[in-house]
Amino acid sequence: MTVAEVSQSEGVSSKTLYHWRDKLRKEGHPCQVKH
Repeated sequence: MTVAEVSQSEGVSSKTLYHWRDKLRKEGHPCQVKH
């Protein structure tokens, strides 16, 4: 899934998704990506 697809399906902006990702990374949580 692309960021655009996730943001649309979850009803949040792509900017919000990137913010959450960056916050989780700073807290030491891995962000898994499936291709």
